[in-house]
Amino acid sequence: MRAIAKNGGVIQVNFNRGFLDLTEDKREEPFLEKHKAEIDSIVKSGKTAMLPKE
Repeated sequence: MRAIAKNGGVIQVNFNRGFLDLTEDKREEPFLEKHKAEIDSIVKSGKTAMLPKE
């Protein structure tokens, strides 16, 4: 890691749930339904950068 940094390189870490857990797709839809009111509020506010892509 230090050699990569020394040479101007970058290490990226992926915390995307779908990348880390292949069963995430099965749980995502129920989660989004459960939190629909909150998601709709975020969309209405225009602060959608952290919402899942459709």
